[in-house]
Amino acid sequence: MTSGRGRDAMLRRWLLWALVGLASLLAVAGRARAADAGWRLITHPDGGLFVGDVVSFEVVPPEDWHPAAADGQVRLRLRIAIEGEAGARGARGLEWEAPLRPHGIDGRRAAVFAWMWDTRGWEPGAYPVEVVYQGQVLWRTQVVLHPADLRPWWEEGVAWTRAAWPEAEVIHLTRTPAARDLALVRYALTAIRRDLARLEGFPQTQDPVPVVLMPRLLGQGGFASQHLWITYTDRDATGTYFPVVARHEVVHWLDRQRASDYRALMLVEGLAVYLAGGHYKPEPLAPRAAALLLLGRYIPLETLADGYFYDHQHEIAYLEAGALVEYLVGRWGWDAFVDLYWGLDPAWGDGPAEILDAGLRHYLGVDLTTLAADFEAYLRAQPDAAAWTEDVRLTVDLYEALRRYQRQMDPGAYYGTAWLPDLERMQQVGAVADAVRGPFSLAHVTAELLLQEAQVALAAGEYARTSQNLAAVHALLDAAARGDTAPWRAHPEAARVAGWVQAARRCNLEPTDLARRDDGSVWVWGWPRGGHPELVAMRIANDGGEASADEVTCRVDLRGGLVWPGPPQPVYLPGPRHPPRVGMRP
Repeated sequence: MTSGRGRDAMLRRWLLWALVGLASLLAVAGRARAADAGWRLITHPDGGLFVGDVVSFEVVPPEDWHPAAADGQVRLRLRIAIEGEAGARGARGLEWEAPLRPHGIDGRRAAVFAWMWDTRGWEPGAYPVEVVYQGQVLWRTQVVLHPADLRPWWEEGVAWTRAAWPEAEVIHLTRTPAARDLALVRYALTAIRRDLARLEGFPQTQDPVPVVLMPRLLGQGGFASQHLWITYTDRDATGTYFPVVARHEVVHWLDRQRASDYRALMLVEGLAVYLAGGHYKPEPLAPRAAALLLLGRYIPLETLADGYFYDHQHEIAYLEAGALVEYLVGRWGWDAFVDLYWGLDPAWGDGPAEILDAGLRHYLGVDLTTLAADFEAYLRAQPDAAAWTEDVRLTVDLYEALRRYQRQMDPGAYYGTAWLPDLERMQQVGAVADAVRGPFSLAHVTAELLLQEAQVALAAGEYARTSQNLAAVHALLDAAARGDTAPWRAHPEAARVAGWVQAARRCNLEPTDLARRDDGSVWVWGWPRGGHPELVAMRIANDGGEASADEVTCRVDLRGGLVWPGPPQPVYLPGPRHPPRVGMRP
């Protein structure tokens, strides 16, 4: 697969990447120390800055710092030392100003400088940065700009493009998994629009749904705003099924086509889960929600209905809300549910629970307390609840581990602080890395592959392997938080996976997935350099020990296909008075 000279060049590049990855890990360990100083400077794209990037900055102040002026205008100075003709050093600078405002779902205070620094034509190096308020320098730090030839090679040839048909307009990037699988994406979105169009009393429009597909994982894989931002990637630590996630977000988009004074958030998310046939994947809602009772993790309905819905544990809240909508539709019918959903009046109460209670009385003839008792009795009567307890427990644990990884090592992907760029502006300035690049150090990729493999094991009912991988992820994260520059060594499973990643990378294969066979062999799937995003597989080692990258023969043994091999298969998840929901099973 590579010549001797090519292997030497590849080794040099691999070592330079290791240095970039080390810088990323030191940045992770340094966040706690930076918090002591108070101020933080977050740069985008994530995963390091390279010559040619169009860079954005987030300046996050200490929690106890409050500006004297109401708008809190913060200035950011980027200073560049330059050589004069006689060798004397001078300096020039770039300077921008932005207000301090809440940003993201978590409402974190930050001054955001979006796509301010176009580094095309700049020299690599470290550049001093100053945070200034009312003429006073509050904090000094620096940003490092790496050489362009160290940019991840899977960004080569990537550019914004779009595909449009009557049901959807899909904005995506060339040479990414979405571009490769566009025919399957169209199949899924067409089926979703067709099925939802048959729902009586639900908002409809002839407009195509605007979808942005990106290979960068943000949050749990989907955000609904003016566009539907959906992660579509091969190395997906969420284990989600695109047809289910896409249907969930399309329901939200159609929902917003109808003006309403008030919607109960619990019903908003519950409806999306119900119509999608599951949260992240097709799943029986009632038995899995019933398992929460056996696990002692069930949130009482009156508690879930009150306050801010999104403050509750994500997977538990969404599962219960979906099962509740399924119960309401099954007991009172779709028409009655639609009347309740659209008919809630904010004047009926002082908070979400009071408003819902009044709506339930008005439209269904039951109060919230009685409904909560009836719903819990319905769940306790589910005959298969015990069979789902381990699966549900590990599902919650797995996504909590994913969010811990994102908070600690990839905060631009964490849903509460996700970097969700303005699409039009991003296209105007020619920025693509924001939607493509995430941290790609050995530690980051090892953690993501462990999470991804845990998802596969969970789906197969291999609970021991799921637990083992989660233990490896937490050990890696603990070590990284302590400042360990090789945190994968903290757990033998993480060390094995890191060895396989190193072996694949030395063969110019960027790993996207692992497959362990019954004969004990391990195969790494990934993108070959120059051939991305097509997938190939390479045999790396036996499952029993670590792989030595020097011992690996760089030979591709299997040619990969699509994310969903074979023709899409219908998935029938009928609900009362609903048409079958058709999608694709990976």
